[in-house]
Amino acid sequence: MPTNQTTRLVFLLFPAVTMSLGWALRGFIGGGPLGAMIPGAMVTLALALLLNLPAGVAARAAAFGAIGVGLGGEMTYGQTVGFAGQAESMWWGLLGLAVKGGIWGFSGGAIVALGFTRSAFTSRRIVTALALMAGACWAGWRFVNHPKLIYFSNLADRPREEMWFGLFCAGLALLVVFRDRIAATFALYAALGGFLGFGGGGLFISLHRIVMPEAQWFMSWKSMEYSFGFGFGLTLAIAAWKFRERLAAEPDEDCVPPPTPETLATVLFVLFAAVFLDENLRTRFSYLLTGAALLGMVLAVRWLAWHIALTMTFACFAWDLAENVCEGMQLAPMFGGWMFVAVSSLGFFYVLDRRVRRDAPPVRFAFLLLLWTSMAVATVKTIAQVIAKPYFAYEYPMFVVATALTWMLYRRLAPPEGR
Repeated sequence: MPTNQTTRLVFLLFPAVTMSLGWALRGFIGGGPLGAMIPGAMVTLALALLLNLPAGVAARAAAFGAIGVGLGGEMTYGQTVGFAGQAESMWWGLLGLAVKGGIWGFSGGAIVALGFTRSAFTSRRIVTALALMAGACWAGWRFVNHPKLIYFSNLADRPREEMWFGLFCAGLALLVVFRDRIAATFALYAALGGFLGFGGGGLFISLHRIVMPEAQWFMSWKSMEYSFGFGFGLTLAIAAWKFRERLAAEPDEDCVPPPTPETLATVLFVLFAAVFLDENLRTRFSYLLTGAALLGMVLAVRWLAWHIALTMTFACFAWDLAENVCEGMQLAPMFGGWMFVAVSSLGFFYVLDRRVRRDAPPVRFAFLLLLWTSMAVATVKTIAQVIAKPYFAYEYPMFVVATALTWMLYRRLAPPEGR
């Protein structure tokens, strides 16, 4: 295969496989929008590596990617998956998954593009877009989702409060304000990837629960997650390839935090406040409001980007591990879980902060740090599950294979040029 074809193939496959792994990990070590930050940060760092972006752009892109992909995590889809697993409602369930996956890609793709092309827009325009995004989300939710005009969950059994149309309106508001070809392309391509990846991935659920329900070894839900992540990541990569020269020309930003004691305090305050707001705001789209505030913080304090993208993501899946091991499996007191989250998150902050302050930009280091810490947490959780209830951990070999494939593709990248 000619070199240019090999380069293009790696460019497309590396983000797709990376996001596929990130999505599967999200389903194992972190649920909801906070867990969805894992594939968002992973795929944008993968694209930053391929585009050979400077550290400031990569940091901002990773923060926008983590928040942008996290938005879709507020959509409920468990009962929609249930419909896909029943013969009489299979097609409605698959349609619901495809619609929700498409909207997840649509809104996330628009924000991912913004992270890569921030210099094309003034801060005022971006803040205006984020404010209108929140208002549009509320309107879409209030007039379509809340009255359940089109409903993909179960009205007869604990009906869920959906918000897929609200999120669609949020993404549409962003595109209307930006009126930008790159943002529209990312949003539409990712919408297609999400539509096919989540809807098509739902077929694994249908196959398992309808055709072969006795096959307990078949990890249909996990296969659906891999499929969704692969489709989403592949279409983001296609959009990035299309505009690779423009994205690679994005001017760098200073993302090195000031060497003062207040740096740690600022990071802890911002991340704690973000998680607190997400958990306690009395609204159906609390993470969207929290995410908009975090993106505003990145615009105002650029060096926060690394820690919003990575330290916050790590702290969230460390907390998920602590809750599962201490409360779910009863293997340790919750006080020990709190200590684990505090100490490991501070350790993660210290390692990342020291690396950011070096001369060489830490893009490759950041990617590997997120990859291996997430796999380490997945390993610890797997061991804890086996201790709590001995069984064969079917999920873990899938993680290992996907990580090995990600690593193989990573090794095919060109040698780092100081990045």
